[in-house]
Amino acid sequence: MAKYVPTVSNRAALKFARVCMSCGSMADAAAAARRMARGIRGSSRKRGTWKYFLLRFARAIDAGALPHEIFAMEGNVKLPFVAFSTLPIVTCPGAGACAGIDAAGGAPNLKKAFCYSLRAWRYPAAFLRQCQNTLLLRFNRRAIIDAWKALPQGITFRLYVDGDFDSESTAVFWFNLLRQRPDIFAYGYSKSWGILEKLAHMVPPNYRLNLSSGGIDDSPEYRERMRALPMTRGDFIALPVSGEFARGYARYDDPNYHRAVRAAAAAAGLGKVFSCPGTCGTCTGAGHACGASGEDGSSIMPLPIVIGIH
Repeated sequence: MAKYVPTVSNRAALKFARVCMSCGSMADAAAAARRMARGIRGSSRKRGTWKYFLLRFARAIDAGALPHEIFAMEGNVKLPFVAFSTLPIVTCPGAGACAGIDAAGGAPNLKKAFCYSLRAWRYPAAFLRQCQNTLLLRFNRRAIIDAWKALPQGITFRLYVDGDFDSESTAVFWFNLLRQRPDIFAYGYSKSWGILEKLAHMVPPNYRLNLSSGGIDDSPEYRERMRALPMTRGDFIALPVSGEFARGYARYDDPNYHRAVRAAAAAAGLGKVFSCPGTCGTCTGAGHACGASGEDGSSIMPLPIVIGIH
């Protein structure tokens, strides 16, 4: 099989993501999308291409429409929940090693980054949905509110598959929405610990936090403080693993992979852990390990959840 070579590199996508964060309006973002499309070879009529989706994105914004649905209603093979995403890295004030940012700070080094969201950037529709939602949080929150009100009753909701709480204002916005829909149980993974700790008194009971590793604030002392907050389920830690096991998504069905994860956790001094089995929703006999079970929002998984980087 030929190696996949994207039309738009992650470096170019990150450049456009930064443009979205600096735009003064939705119209500015549409103009930027057109400029990016002009630099890509090929026909704009060829469906599925970056050029096609960038121009579709621009036309929809110019017409006052949404290029994409705000919420991913059907999830994917790994995530059977309704989900919301924004652009990774540029909306992640707590990003560190996950974005290829070392202890000294500076610009992200995408060659060293292990942020899984970057894999989605090979798909222009996924990337531009992230762009759209990032822009809506800045310029048209009413569209998100209307879509939120229309969500089905009693769903599980993944808040931020990609991206993170970029500001206190954004966090307050989501916590207010969650309070208005107590029938929706939300969960997520975040490195925006400073924002969440400051707003802990505002977090509604229908949100459960997993403390994502790799952030700039990740220290034993800070992690312990975050664990003590009522919103926190526990740790979700990514560790480098090595060994002979299946690659890609097939690794989750390979016992050798899970042995490697547990060995890496033991070497890191984590003790007993739960190795993420990849598919959300039915990952334990009692339900969803990263979220909660029951009307009281209690957690069914007290152990650190670990996933391998390789």
